[in-house]
Amino acid sequence: MSTSDYLALLGADEATISALETAGDLVPGRVTRAEHSLITVLTPAGQLRAALGHTELPCSGDWVLINVADPSSPAVARVLPRRTALVRHATGKQSVPQTLAANMDDVFVTVAADRDVSLDRIERFLTLVWESGASPVVVLTKSDLLPPGAGGPLLTAAMNVAPGAEVYLVSVVTGDGIDELSVRLRPNRTAALIGSSGAGKSSLLNAMAGANVAVMANSAMPIGRCEAGSFVRINVKAIGISTPPVKPWMARRAIISCRLCAKAQAIENIRNRTALVSRNRLNENTRLR
Repeated sequence: MSTSDYLALLGADEATISALETAGDLVPGRVTRAEHSLITVLTPAGQLRAALGHTELPCSGDWVLINVADPSSPAVARVLPRRTALVRHATGKQSVPQTLAANMDDVFVTVAADRDVSLDRIERFLTLVWESGASPVVVLTKSDLLPPGAGGPLLTAAMNVAPGAEVYLVSVVTGDGIDELSVRLRPNRTAALIGSSGAGKSSLLNAMAGANVAVMANSAMPIGRCEAGSFVRINVKAIGISTPPVKPWMARRAIISCRLCAKAQAIENIRNRTALVSRNRLNENTRLR
């Protein structure tokens, strides 16, 4: 397999592949896991661990160039600019932003359908995703646990609060909706999963992979100390990034911080999309009359 084909399987688009392949002797790769002083990287030559050097701290999903002049101690030489970035605000007295994942095309907002689904919570998660620059996809999981006839109204309610986003009702037990959702996973693209603890992110990844895969999202770890995400190859054809569970209050804090920092454009975008969808529906109803 050529380097460009391998990078495409890791989710690189044509512009990213071009930037990575013109790096001379540096080895291109994608970060699968980031720690304090080391990162794990997938490269055409295999997986390796690299020191951070003097670059900014990468996160899962970042594209990097590795200096392997000394094979015993590879080091990050450069981190490519991020196209998109999913950011939350960590716990503590100060609201410190933490990047969960980078360079994703879609973000699956996973919500357990068998619980008391909060539409306000879905809206808060969508605000985080719109702010990231990626496309939001709402995934209502565990549909097999719903009472008969409850799926349709729930799906409609979720669609009403998610204008501009695709909404899926799925079950990893029965397989309902999994094939339709998996269509979004293909070469040159990356999907990230975000949601509260117990939303079914790990099970969803397993179902789309067709087999068990290693997923880092450790809901038992205190949320303030969770690592920033884990990068998973699915069926050697697409990429998924599982993020730590996000508490609803964190989503609220992120929205408040956006406003305080004069970054409420994401919220305004949602309002504009809602108004546009409402106008389109009104026009369609007028034509049908």
